[in-house]
Amino acid sequence: MTRPITHVETNAQLRTLVRQAISEHGPGVNLNHLDVSGVKHFDNVFKELSFSGDVSKWNMAQAVSICNMFQDCELSADLSAWRFENLINIRGAFKDTTFSNLVYLGAWNTSTVVDFSNAFERTVPNQALGLHNWDTRSGVLFDQCFDHALVLDDISHWNTGSAQSWSRMFYQAKFKNPNLDLSGWDAGEVRDFHKMFQRSNFQGNISSWMTHKALDLRGMFWDCPFHGDLSIWTIRTDQIENMLDPLHF
Repeated sequence: MTRPITHVETNAQLRTLVRQAISEHGPGVNLNHLDVSGVKHFDNVFKELSFSGDVSKWNMAQAVSICNMFQDCELSADLSAWRFENLINIRGAFKDTTFSNLVYLGAWNTSTVVDFSNAFERTVPNQALGLHNWDTRSGVLFDQCFDHALVLDDISHWNTGSAQSWSRMFYQAKFKNPNLDLSGWDAGEVRDFHKMFQRSNFQGNISSWMTHKALDLRGMFWDCPFHGDLSIWTIRTDQIENMLDPLHF
């Protein structure tokens, strides 16, 4: 039976309706009767829930923030049709999320996103999520984006020209391709590289990065097999020591 359309205006109202529907009808509930076209903040909507239902028809054009939207969620839903126009913040959106094969994010418009921090922290997807297609031109913050995560996607072509902070971005991350070539990334505006690759298996090429604005390089490669050429990097001697010596952090 088709349920009547429910117009949702606020984040609090949406979270209440989602939890009520899942409680009454189970994780496979169809939520397309919820008209979310007026909602701007989707923070925590599915946090700590199990959801395998249908939200494919949600109008996400006005969404500004999806912070922690699927944190600690067992997610098995098709989100590929979501179309963003104003998305700015995806901090922790998929933190600790358990993915199924159904989840594909490659069609998302992320060109306006500024904050990618913690977006995939501690996620272990069983297949690539389509992140190679993401437009990251507006991204400023990438702190802990893939912290403790399994990185299956080829993100070598991400546009990082606006990036300023990469702290712990790949801390203890496991790359499907440890030799991922990130030489095309623009590091010219990045100030914070703190523990960026610490305890990861990264061994790729970053030799061409311009690091003249780097302020914090502590522990960047500690306990990491990286042995790449950094000869053209503009960094002080003490910064080099801090990158490699665990006693300095």
